[in-house]
Amino acid sequence: MRKSSKSASTYQALESLSRKNGLMEKSIEYVLCNSLSSCAKIMNWHFGVQIHAYTIRSGYEDNLFLSTTLVDFYAKCFCIVDVRKIFRAMKVHDQVSWTSLIVGFSANKLGKEAFFLFKEMLGTRIMPNYFTLTSVVNACVGENKVVNCCPSLHVHVVKRGFDTSNFVISSLVDCYASCGRIDDAVLLFNETSEKDTVIYNTMISGYCRNLYSEDALKLFVEMRGKNMSPTDHTVSSILSACSRLAVLVEGKQVHSLVIKMGFENVFVDSTMIDMYSKGGDNDEARRVLHQTSWKNTVLLTSMIMGYAQCGRGVEALGFFDYLLTEQKLIPDHVCFSAVLSACSHAGFIWKGKEVAKPRPIVAALKPSGGIAKADTCFHCAVR
Repeated sequence: MRKSSKSASTYQALESLSRKNGLMEKSIEYVLCNSLSSCAKIMNWHFGVQIHAYTIRSGYEDNLFLSTTLVDFYAKCFCIVDVRKIFRAMKVHDQVSWTSLIVGFSANKLGKEAFFLFKEMLGTRIMPNYFTLTSVVNACVGENKVVNCCPSLHVHVVKRGFDTSNFVISSLVDCYASCGRIDDAVLLFNETSEKDTVIYNTMISGYCRNLYSEDALKLFVEMRGKNMSPTDHTVSSILSACSRLAVLVEGKQVHSLVIKMGFENVFVDSTMIDMYSKGGDNDEARRVLHQTSWKNTVLLTSMIMGYAQCGRGVEALGFFDYLLTEQKLIPDHVCFSAVLSACSHAGFIWKGKEVAKPRPIVAALKPSGGIAKADTCFHCAVR
């Protein structure tokens, strides 16, 4: 097959394979499913589409396993319209095909649709498995305010006996926290008898997302007391909590943990710089910046804002020039606001007017923010 695929079309390669050694139908089905799965992993849409065409031409379009694999392939290639078409064309649906569909919608950030597909699945009297429930719960994170799905999913988790799985419970905790139902998230967390690293990280992130910074810090200390390791996302959340509470001592302890665990992450570095800047230790923030292997707009904007808030306008503008001239980066509306604020605090009216002048880089404001965000910048200039 490898030789044929190099010298001829995919059609010829597959037809050559089917003829060779008189392969049985099950063998062809196995090869096609494996080939599609491989295409899905590397998102090789072109080759996968040709395999799909071959399945139709060869009369395999009604094969349940192949159709389910096609659903998975198109979902991983972000072709959600094709996912719908293939699934609706299937004559038979089972637990695996429904789960593949829901997982596909979840992976494409279509949480609301995934939840309604889950309800449709239940209407066919096909029961969800562990992967179905976990996928639909994760899909509903951020969508719960729209469809109020978390309590309903919680009931199904208990009914199916998956409430002993910390992974499923962690997903539910995340779902409750994402829609602001922090009390329900805490209740579920406290009811979990054997708490692991995953559920601790999820609960800490939930606290931080809802601005319960003190509770997040307490739980982080409890977690570290049990020798559990935080993720880089948790560390970033805790640094943000330290920043909001203006607790520099605790922030420095988290910084030591970051060094010890070897975290190298732009979000961790960004929140660390923000924490030091808001705590008034701009020199330490500068050291963190110089030690990072990346210098992007987010990190440099944090530096500009930190120096601007302390009235150190010269240093703030120095970082803006460094961003433009040495790093060749395009500032966004947040960066412009920080620079204009620095000019305002330092009394550099002339520099503020120069920054506020129309220029090509101002176009960067339009895609993400448009007029409203540009207005925020020029409000700083007027002030």
